[in-house]
Amino acid sequence: EMKQSPYPEKGEEDEENPTVLVETWDNTASWLTRAGICWFYGVTCHHRPGTPLTETTYNDNNGVTSLRLMKNNLQGTLPKEIFTGLPDLRILELQENNLVGSLPTEIGNIQKIEYLKLENNFFSSTVPTEIGLLGRLEHLEMGNNDFSGSLPDELGELKQLTAMGIFNSNLVGTVPSSLGKLVNLRQLYLDSNGLSGSIPATLAALTDLADVRLRRNALSGAIPSEIGNLKSLNVLYFDANELTGTIPSTLNKLDNLRELSLYKNKLTGRLPDLNSLSQLTHCYIDHNALTGFFPSWTLPELKHLFAYNNKLSGKFPALDGMPNLVKLRLDGNALTGTVGDEVGDLDALKELVMNSNKIGGTVPASLGNLLNLEKLMIHQNEVTGSVPDEVCALTKDRVLGEVVADCDSGGIECACCTECY
Repeated sequence: EMKQSPYPEKGEEDEENPTVLVETWDNTASWLTRAGICWFYGVTCHHRPGTPLTETTYNDNNGVTSLRLMKNNLQGTLPKEIFTGLPDLRILELQENNLVGSLPTEIGNIQKIEYLKLENNFFSSTVPTEIGLLGRLEHLEMGNNDFSGSLPDELGELKQLTAMGIFNSNLVGTVPSSLGKLVNLRQLYLDSNGLSGSIPATLAALTDLADVRLRRNALSGAIPSEIGNLKSLNVLYFDANELTGTIPSTLNKLDNLRELSLYKNKLTGRLPDLNSLSQLTHCYIDHNALTGFFPSWTLPELKHLFAYNNKLSGKFPALDGMPNLVKLRLDGNALTGTVGDEVGDLDALKELVMNSNKIGGTVPASLGNLLNLEKLMIHQNEVTGSVPDEVCALTKDRVLGEVVADCDSGGIECACCTECY
């Protein structure tokens, strides 16, 4: 839910008397005194040639290079004079305040700006197109605001940009294809908006991109196969959209990828070979319509594998290629076969959830070796026999606190189950 400002909009009295607003700040040191602008809290000036090194009390604006008033309980609207009267400004950090209203179109005047941080405020209206004039900008962070409208194409002119974050800010429209011109970009956070349309293939040109988050939007269409060109990628979050088609086999080229999150989409087809992703630690592909057999993956660093609520079939997968698994969820598929003894070798395993499949056989006694196991859910399958004493011992001596099996329906005997089906 979008936060609402607890403060009223600035009134006429405040417009005429800036002291009313400044007095609400957490730190007002030297503001509205004769100390000189460069002594004000949050203000930094550069040294001007021809003056003593200790001289920073001059009271004009030309020397201000940094204005950093984050977390300072600023209220009201953003005065356009910041953008028209500080031509040397390199850093503007006003994040985590209670600023409201629109961003002035004069924002395009601060053409020496390198860091612009306005996140966690209550700014509304649209992102001004004039922001594309800030050709030296390296960091643009404006997430958690109340913007409206779409992302301007002019963002593609910010050729020095290394980080862009405009998440959770009510944005609609498409992801501009012009973002493919931001060749220095390393972080792109546009998550939790209302963005629609397809993921532009032009993003594949961002070969320095390490972290891309487009999750929790309304994006549709296929995942571009060109994404496989992003060789620097560590984090890829495309979850909670309306993406269709298959998981591109080109993802296997992302050999620096550590986190892959594609859950809650409408993806279909078979799981691709991902064996080149030797650094992958988290893989979330649940809540799709994926089909076919589970491939034999060798992912030595994988800790979380969530593939539940799909349409996967075939035998319960071999897990010996994923020795560091901590959480495994395969529930809600159509898997068959049996659980192999090698599962007992997954020393780090805390959660083994495989209910609601067609798995048969018996529960292997080797699961008693899983001394870190906290959750075991094997119900709504075709497993028979009994839950071995070695497994039940984990409920007494270790941390296993949740064991669920088909012990009410007579399919299996279980002396230590916390819930029976």
